[in-house]
Amino acid sequence: MKPEKAADGARTFHISVTGDVGPAPIAPFTVKEGEKIDLTKLALAPKAKDPSIIVGPEVPVLTDDKGLPVSPNGMRVFKSKEVYAVMIRKLLPVGVLGLLAAALMAALMGNLSSASNSIATMVSYDVVKRFRPDIGDKQLVLIGRIATLTAILSGIALVPLLDLYESIFNGVNDIIAHMAPPITCVFVLGVFWPKASARSATLTMIFGSLMGVVLFALKTLHAGWENAFSWVPPFVYETPFMMMAFYMCMVCIAMQVVFTFLYPKTSSEDPQQLYWPHPFDALKAPGWSGLLNYKVMASVVIIAMVGLYVTFR
Repeated sequence: MKPEKAADGARTFHISVTGDVGPAPIAPFTVKEGEKIDLTKLALAPKAKDPSIIVGPEVPVLTDDKGLPVSPNGMRVFKSKEVYAVMIRKLLPVGVLGLLAAALMAALMGNLSSASNSIATMVSYDVVKRFRPDIGDKQLVLIGRIATLTAILSGIALVPLLDLYESIFNGVNDIIAHMAPPITCVFVLGVFWPKASARSATLTMIFGSLMGVVLFALKTLHAGWENAFSWVPPFVYETPFMMMAFYMCMVCIAMQVVFTFLYPKTSSEDPQQLYWPHPFDALKAPGWSGLLNYKVMASVVIIAMVGLYVTFR
């Protein structure tokens, strides 16, 4: 599906139908914004025994009273985020399907184990132990267990939120795009700007994180209850998550610069030099020789990113 704007300002969508559609191919067609595609009127005659229709992201299809796509007789309709599961079920034999399920469960358990350990350690030692140095080990273990259980339950509670997206990939990236800007800002300025103070970093983290939470909450509420939250500015929910991350990062940088001038660095903040006095000092290290030199690899990455942007923008 490729959106374009018509002469009257309304958006039109070019729709393509591919795959096993039958003896005659279906030519691409267009729909205007607000129109729905009736899948039952498509000339589909697949040869497969268990035919299915996979609807791409944001394709406007006609739905029934339950919100499910109206499908032709004998065909099931799946969303794009269900493609992986559908392909596994249809293409893999029973034995291989069991092995893949075991591998997925093993990977999931490994991720949960490492995440649980990290959460428990961070909360008990980096937070609680710092403010209560005399706390006992049994209490730290209990606090770590409570923190881990809370994090897991919070993750389960976010499942309906992720279901609002066309794919988990889009949902995770959208969440990260609203969380990462203040962290990136504090890290970059802390390394490349000697004047950045600890208090400005703390305030930037606090207000930048609050900004990300507010913007993400408004975007999510508008997606779920569009009529009730119609007052939300289009900039909040129409801006792609990568551009939103960039805008938020620029705001956080400006925020930390202002806070640094309001609360300058004290003489006791740098027990050792953790920054480069000048940004180009990072390029003075000789590095390895040949193609593995960090300057060569960084240049390749920059050229590749610029090329991808120019090609796919």
